[in-house]
Amino acid sequence: MMLKLWTDRNAWLVGIFAIYLGLIVVFSFIYFWIYQRNPRDFVFNAEIMETQHAVVMRRLSDEIRTYELQVGVLEELSGVLTGEAKPTLIVDADFLGIPGKVKIKGEFHKFEFYLAPVVFRRDPEAPPEPPVLRLVARDNTGAEVANVRLTARHQLPSTQLDIESAAQELRAEVRAQLQDARQRFSLLSVSPVRAWGYWDFLYFSTVTQTTVGYGDILPNSTLVRMVVATQILIGLGVLGVMINFVVRRRQA
Repeated sequence: MMLKLWTDRNAWLVGIFAIYLGLIVVFSFIYFWIYQRNPRDFVFNAEIMETQHAVVMRRLSDEIRTYELQVGVLEELSGVLTGEAKPTLIVDADFLGIPGKVKIKGEFHKFEFYLAPVVFRRDPEAPPEPPVLRLVARDNTGAEVANVRLTARHQLPSTQLDIESAAQELRAEVRAQLQDARQRFSLLSVSPVRAWGYWDFLYFSTVTQTTVGYGDILPNSTLVRMVVATQILIGLGVLGVMINFVVRRRQA
């Protein structure tokens, strides 16, 4: 009986703490939504802003270079497939005779199509997702120079026509990603205040609700100030309930 009472009380305490943490997550989404609507609703410390801007610009530059390399590799593959010389297709099969990889040799790279299983699923209880098609390009030394994923394909191409279609889809997808990365880079170049992401506002929500307030991110509009005030009051209320619960349990 005492053990059950102790367990029930602990469950209540854990539940209240979970609500407290849940508030942090909910308000982080609210702050991030407001930021995406109008970044000027927040003010950021100048030195931190400069560092964050440099980090994001460097990351975007690397992303753009990767996409440019992938586009170049895919254009080479298209040239191999549509050239006058008929490309040699090598289909590797497993011990059951099921095709596992399709290999194509180009002048500068070797190309390899294969199906990659989806490791992380959004819903663990949902049926397994079908594997997605990937293309790996390797140089003449065997080093990997590009690895591209085609989310819309779930079957291994077996004919040259099918491979050409897959290569075109891949190239279109990578070009769209490259265009998006270039647009973000251009926007960030003229507006450094857009260098922040969701995790930064999860941090802001945490320091707000715990009333730490380091001052590196500050509200800069009435809307954000009202949201901050609401979060602090709700957070203190939940914290008060938790403390009251602990005190009453000790007195009991």
